[in-house]
Amino acid sequence: MKMNILNKAFAIIIAFAAIAACKPEPDPVVVPAFPTSVINKTVAAGESVQITIEPNMAWEVTISGDGIGNMFWIDDAGMKATRISGKEAGIVVFDIRFSDDEEFDVNRICEVNLEMGGQSKKIATITRPSLG
Repeated sequence: MKMNILNKAFAIIIAFAAIAACKPEPDPVVVPAFPTSVINKTVAAGESVQITIEPNMAWEVTISGDGIGNMFWIDDAGMKATRISGKEAGIVVFDIRFSDDEEFDVNRICEVNLEMGGQSKKIATITRPSLG
């Protein structure tokens, strides 16, 4: 009887030691998946360019250039925006719109950048040339 209790106690100690020795697997490191090519387009006044991206983590799209917000912008459900973002992966479609105003001496260049995981990459350059 004494031997049976010792065997059970020894089995329990080994079971606890085995559980304590198990290490949880670390979370896999997710690397941002940026588009491989940069979109280069030339548009006329009043035109827009539709851009599709497929981020694999939380993302933010920003635009930059002379005339941002007035001469070109991101169409965010009918509102003018200079940045949009999302917290989930998946397909995202948005439009870069240009003003109807014609200019004779200024070329407008809109650069579109995608940021994910603390990294940023230019994904598009859209040019609206002057009339002159």
